[in-house]
Amino acid sequence: MSLKINPFFFITKVEGEIWVKKINHQTQITSKYSFYNKNIFTLLVTFSFVHLLWGGLQKKALKNIKKEIE
Repeated sequence: MSLKINPFFFITKVEGEIWVKKINHQTQITSKYSFYNKNIFTLLVTFSFVHLLWGGLQKKALKNIKKEIE
């Protein structure tokens, strides 16, 4: 028996890319994510999650990565 658990009930998948570029003595990190809704009824939940929470989660992750690197 195979069980696939999606941690987000309102989306079918998330695709993301991260670009890292060295500029002089600094590092520039750029990212792009796409969220795919399960259906039209979950659009509001997805929109709210992405606009209210996702940016904050990324900032927190970048701070943790920076601490690990230093």
